[in-house]
Amino acid sequence: MTSPTTTPRTWALRAVALGLVIILVIAAYVAIASYRDVRAHDRADSARRAAVVAAEEFALRMDNFQAASATAYTDDVEKLMTTKGRAGFAQVKQVISQVFAAAQPTSKALKKGQQAPTGKIVYAGIGDIDDDSATVLVAHDTSVTNSTKQLHFRWTVELKKVDGRWLVDDLPPEVTGGSNQ
Repeated sequence: MTSPTTTPRTWALRAVALGLVIILVIAAYVAIASYRDVRAHDRADSARRAAVVAAEEFALRMDNFQAASATAYTDDVEKLMTTKGRAGFAQVKQVISQVFAAAQPTSKALKKGQQAPTGKIVYAGIGDIDDDSATVLVAHDTSVTNSTKQLHFRWTVELKKVDGRWLVDDLPPEVTGGSNQ
């Protein structure tokens, strides 16, 4: 007489149970791997979006000549820059001061909001990105209220991640009047 543990039916049930356990282990592995992949993709999307937002904010601040003075304007823009970016911006500060000085006769109109410049982001997207640097392409237009004149800018903004924040590390050549270095 055979024992109940050695019958063909018992062996078949054990084989089916083992097969189900293997399938469950494989399914769990696939689920965990998929979850990690989705999370990594979400983190990468979040980093891309943060870099684009930083570049857009920089472009819009550059467009905003509504500040009370050249110093207020440059201080506001410099908040978005690395040390290297601020060093490159130093050469532009003098020109900005001259522009503000020349605009003093029209400052009353600016204060009334009649000729306030405004910027508008047309498009921004990642050109290249890694863990601590990004290149963002920004297309933005600047217009002056009550004027038909509109300026169109297409910038390549170089960013570095510093303490978790994306900051402008190299100014677009259109800002400095030269080429990116």
